[in-house]
Amino acid sequence: MKEFEYIDGVKILSNCPICNSHYHANEIHVIEENSNGHLLHVQCKKCKSCVIAVVITNNMGVNSITLITDLDSRDVVKFKNSEPISINDVLDLHKELVQNEKLIFNH
Repeated sequence: MKEFEYIDGVKILSNCPICNSHYHANEIHVIEENSNGHLLHVQCKKCKSCVIAVVITNNMGVNSITLITDLDSRDVVKFKNSEPISINDVLDLHKELVQNEKLIFNH
């Protein structure tokens, strides 16, 4: 994974949203890039919080969406192309939790 602090001349992900520490270029990992934008992951050296960011550059400028997460960069790569969770997946999990409530919550 490539590392850098600038995309198309614009400084991105300057500070940690949790502790406000300054990120360094070697902390920002490009997970994926294409002509539409970049998927980035950064972990703060000070507080260890992680952020995933999608940075999109076009003729309107630079837009970004960030998400605080507990995923590390390997997890982002692992899950980025996985199938979305369906409503049936959620219902199956709920059913399993209800059926095994004593096993799960009474330890």
